Amino acid sequence: MNTFYSSSRINIQVVVLLRRALPVVAGLLLSGCQWLPQTTDWMPEHWPWQETESPRDQAAVTRQQSIDSLIAKGNLAFTKDRLSIPANDNALMYYREVLKLDPDSEEAHEGLQQVSKRFRKLARTAHDNGNGKQARKYLRQAELITGTDNPENRKLRQQLSETPKGQDPRSLDTQFKERYDASQKN
Repeated sequence: MNTFYSSSRINIQVVVLLRRALPVVAGLLLSGCQWLPQTTDWMPEHWPWQETESPRDQAAVTRQQSIDSLIAKGNLAFTKDRLSIPANDNALMYYREVLKLDPDSEEAHEGLQQVSKRFRKLARTAHDNGNGKQARKYLRQAELITGTDNPENRKLRQQLSETPKGQDPRSLDTQFKERYDASQKN
């Protein structure tokens, strides 16, 4: 019984000590939270657990922004039919600048294809209007962009050489059909 009495006496002393110490410990812990200032300017810009963009990532973002800007300028120049002139603000220049930054840019390649297609259309129109010299100039521009071995350029060159300037191939077909029909009647 003695042991029981002494162990329960120790337990009672521990409980009394905890009852007295608990408010003191809680007060100390809670008073430690009151030192924080009301403003947030004391906080660091970057916490160690936050991810940051590396300089490489930042350079890639800047590069992509430049590419997007050049593509937009190229598209605007194309819609305004500034294909190769003026020298410092034309679609051809902008798309080529993009290819210097990103040789695999699909948008720039597509833009160049559109410029070449537009030059071919201008060549056909000039030829149909009787201006063979201007038609050849436009065709050369298209060939400088997509190359002389481009099937569309070769096809247009052949059509321009076979068709007399000032005449649309469709009108020649109509004239040929009329002549043929007239010869069949006789």
